[in-house]
Amino acid sequence: MTKLELKTEKEIQLLGYLISSPGLATELFSKVPVELISKDFQIVFEEIKEQRNLDKISFLHILKKNNFPKLAEVLSIGSQYTGEGFLEKRIMEFYEITDSIKTENIFKDLLEMSKDSLTGLSLLTDSKELIEKELEKYNRFDKEITFSESIDAIIERMEKRNTKDDSIKTRNFPAFNKATTGLNEGNLIGIAGAFKNGKTTFALNIALDLASQNIPTAVFSLEMSLSEIQDKILAHKIEIKYEALRDPKQLSEIERANLNKALNKLKSKSERLFLFDRLFSLAEIESKIKYLAKWESVKVIMIDYIGLIKSVSKFKNVENRERELSQISQSLKIIAKENNVIIFILAQLNRTGIKDATSGNLAESLGLARDSDFLWTIRKLADENLGNYQKIKLNGKELATTLTENDFVVKLDSSRHTKGGNSFVVRLEESGKFNELMISYAETPQRQQTAKRNEPYNYFENQYQ
Repeated sequence: MTKLELKTEKEIQLLGYLISSPGLATELFSKVPVELISKDFQIVFEEIKEQRNLDKISFLHILKKNNFPKLAEVLSIGSQYTGEGFLEKRIMEFYEITDSIKTENIFKDLLEMSKDSLTGLSLLTDSKELIEKELEKYNRFDKEITFSESIDAIIERMEKRNTKDDSIKTRNFPAFNKATTGLNEGNLIGIAGAFKNGKTTFALNIALDLASQNIPTAVFSLEMSLSEIQDKILAHKIEIKYEALRDPKQLSEIERANLNKALNKLKSKSERLFLFDRLFSLAEIESKIKYLAKWESVKVIMIDYIGLIKSVSKFKNVENRERELSQISQSLKIIAKENNVIIFILAQLNRTGIKDATSGNLAESLGLARDSDFLWTIRKLADENLGNYQKIKLNGKELATTLTENDFVVKLDSSRHTKGGNSFVVRLEESGKFNELMISYAETPQRQQTAKRNEPYNYFENQYQ
């Protein structure tokens, strides 16, 4: 028996159950659209669906009026109907056959397309989308629950948070943790900065921080080569000048000996940090993330940066690059959620962003501000301000701390989950390692009453220390 014949048989069984118990029509048509029924039977099913007070006599009338060819089989099946749960089982069998036929047709069409196509990746992307649409249908029988029914699960989750915090936090950036209250699976975090303003170094610092906590992490460096990013990581871990690794002749004998010791020590570590350095399309990134999440238990992804993600066929009709990057950021948010990973995506700020590091100055990727759970910006304090740092304001307060040209301001520009706008300062070492600074604010008359002059003030703790 062919698949089409099996499908017809299931449709006759469904009619048989309806003639035995016409009240099942509402349940049937809530789960089976008439469009999925074979064309020869569609008129009959449509009339039954439209019938308000359906009984056995009106049911038989519809079948006879349309000269239904399998009337005897329908009546025979109706007499064998065994009650509750039987219809749902037959509906599931109907969908298994229907989906099998659809999937077979999809592969046949793609096979025909592949004979004349020279764009393999585009064809794979299109086939992936079609197959995923079919897979989504398999949740059609999931029981929907109300908010009230989920209260017990919510209470259990809240109690679990009280005893164990499952969110991911950094070790070296307490202000980052305070501003976000920790990162959770499915989060998309944007980090934006102007050219040479520290966004890659800061993001890499966070990735290495999390990887050092035995959280499997992957870095997609679309801008630097593998050797360059390896050198940056080595410099960070060994705390040696990055330029010295690019030109080892600068190293003294003592530094060489220390470098060898540090390298041997790193060999013994079981840190799970995966590095990729070639240009990827969005489809390739998604495929790689799915593999890493499933087989390597990777939880954190860093992508440097959104503007270098290759165009793919699904965006071929996009009118401009900004719209394309907006669709990419939307897709990355979905990828993070579907694969239970945290994705850090870097973005460029335009020239105005050198002095005004805000999401409004995102270069071609304004959609990232909308799609990110947290969007951070980073900027280097301008050289012309050197020697005049006491006049700089941070978090609405005037700084008293003396800063240097190696200091950067990191700001939570926008947040879906917490209050945005808070900033903190990090200082860059020669090794490429960022350290968060405890800064001081200039005194105001009100504060002079409660604290000594220039006493360090932690903005996030909101108290003098």
